[in-house]
Amino acid sequence: MLVVWNTGDPSLRVPGAGNVRFPGLDRIGLLTSTGAFPEMFRFLTGTEPFTTDVIAEKGQTEISGRVLLYPANAGVDKARLEVYQLDPKTGKRLPKGLGGLFALPADGSWGPFRADGAASYEFAVVRSGEPVHHFYYQPFRRSDRLVRLLTSRPGQEIGGGMQTGPKQTDLVVTRALEWWGDQRRASDILAVDGTNVLSSAVAPRAKLALGVYLFDLNADGVSDVMAPIPSYFGIGFITGTDLHIPAGDRSVEVAMTPRGQAAHREVLRVPAWPSDTHRVTLHFRDDG
Repeated sequence: MLVVWNTGDPSLRVPGAGNVRFPGLDRIGLLTSTGAFPEMFRFLTGTEPFTTDVIAEKGQTEISGRVLLYPANAGVDKARLEVYQLDPKTGKRLPKGLGGLFALPADGSWGPFRADGAASYEFAVVRSGEPVHHFYYQPFRRSDRLVRLLTSRPGQEIGGGMQTGPKQTDLVVTRALEWWGDQRRASDILAVDGTNVLSSAVAPRAKLALGVYLFDLNADGVSDVMAPIPSYFGIGFITGTDLHIPAGDRSVEVAMTPRGQAAHREVLRVPAWPSDTHRVTLHFRDDG
């Protein structure tokens, strides 16, 4: 047996097992660590990994997955998934950009979709009578057959539901690495149209937040990004804060600087969809 530990009591161990520790890593950070991966690879194969880097595939990649109702993880059916190639400068769909169209079966599975590993894509879940849910990802550098597009029915959202309206855009920003807002120079920066939404109160390291919910609380046109929204902060692995994002014929710029590393800053630009008829989820890679 191999046991991989991160934070916590350093005296804990499993007798008779191989015990390795990475005390500087949190829960998800441990799972995706380039330090933990060689330990697991060596234990399972008896050999050393050729590399711990994510090396981009040459040519096209194959993408597939499921559309799921969150948090029940039940498949979404009676819907379709539209895949569009985007202009990365605006996040808007390219002319003739429809790259895939899938009718969703009962388990919500879709694909495979052949993608350009250097291109940006939008995945739009379309259901009759419900808001369109748009998912935006950074380019898929490698094939991925486990892409989970997490959505929900109107009024059944986590935290009781994000407030919506025709004049505001709501965002959910996720990453497979905890957001840090209280680690000084090692903090993450998540800037929406230039406003950093990760204060020490909204995203303390101990919160282990993976998703950030951003919307205009009370729909009053006033933002307060220094404090969390209690109904979201009280749920495991997510947080939220009050940010007014004007909707309209424009693009919203979302810039992520991981762990204070300016050289690794990444940007996603998406249309400013009105939140009464559209939902928007952005997913960044865990390059931090």
